[in-house]
Formats: sequence, C-alpha cells, structure tokens
Amino acid sequence: MRFCTLTVPDESKWDEKQNKMVRRPKYYHNEESIKNLLKYAVRFKENGEGVAYYDVMNLPRRDLDEAALEILKVQQCYGKDKGRRMYQFILSFCEDLDPLEVYWAGTVIAFEMFCDCQMLYAVHTGTEHIHIHFVFSSVKADGKKCDYSGRKFTEIKERIERIAYEFFHPSDGCDRIYSYGLRQTASMDELLADIRRNL
Repeated sequence: MRFCTLTVPDESKWDEKQNKMVRRPKYYHNEESIKNLLKYAVRFKENGEGVAYYDVMNLPRRDLDEAALEILKVQQCYGKDKGRRMYQFILSFCEDLDPLEVYWAGTVIAFEMFCDCQMLYAVHTGTEHIHIHFVFSSVKADGKKCDYSGRKFTEIKERIERIAYEFFHPSDGCDRIYSYGLRQTASMDELLADIRRNL
C-alpha cells in the first residue's frame, strides 16, 4: 500500500465525439471559479470535513477575495488570463497522521515545489483520509505559465509523494526537519520561521 497519493480532482462531462461520459480534470478558467476554488479549499462542510490548518504563499492570508484579485492581477499583467487559470492537487495520506504534522509536510512541499507561485494549501480532516489541497495559479511570479499535464504531472506527482514520504520517514534516522536542505533547526516553530524567511 502507498503512503500517500497525489491526484487532480476531475469531473464527468459528456464527450460528443466519443458519445459517452468521460472524466476530465476540472478547468478553472474565470474569476468566479478562482474565488470559489480558494473558498472551497478553506471551508467547513456539513459532513464534518473541515480545515485543520491552512496557509498561503505570495498571497494575502486573511481575505480570500483579495487573494483571488491578486491572482487575477498577476495573470492579467502577463497577458496570461485565458485558458487554465488555476491548478488544484490533492495529496491524500493512507495513515492516520497528526494534522499539524501534515500541515508541516505541506509547508515543506509548498516551499520546495511552488515557491514561485501564488498558492493556498489546506489540511482537510474529517474524511476517511487526511489530505492537503494545493491550490495555485497557473502563472508563476516570472510570468511563465505552469504546465502539469501528461508526463510533467507524473514527474511532479512522484516528487511530491517522495517529499511527503521522506518527511514522515527520514532515511538517515535524524530528525525529519534536517532532511530538506533547510537550515538545521531545533523545533517545528523554527522550521516554519526559516521557511517564511526564505520565501
């Protein structure tokens, strides 16, 4: 059994050419879908699923409408406001883990993989498997557009799953926070402070 799995949410749509329902990745393409995606990632649901922790990179934390506007401004500034505007990845864990430690793993993944993106990541609990939503703009800070389709998604999936596994299972027996090339720290609080200083 795998320790964790990275997936992309999808939806069923009717394909006229194939004359059947097909599963396709959700395609966030307008201002309203960007706002809804950010709000979905941090909302509590009636079924008990909730957000234990969330954080952002390169976005305002307190106001999600303002965060959505910041994403739109960057996309419009670079003329990249057509087509896919957002990505959402979900990293699900097969083990019962402490939500705070999952948050720290998400912080390391965000820092290692998406430091040049406007993103929000949130730890969801109250479901069969604890999981993290990574929601980020398709346009990086340098104006280049992200492309995580096909082989590129497979590569990033493997890398993220490996980082998550190594976070919870450090190979050299040392404290997990020493295995990420970050400054050696004595506590999780110092790790987060170190990550924030380097963003």
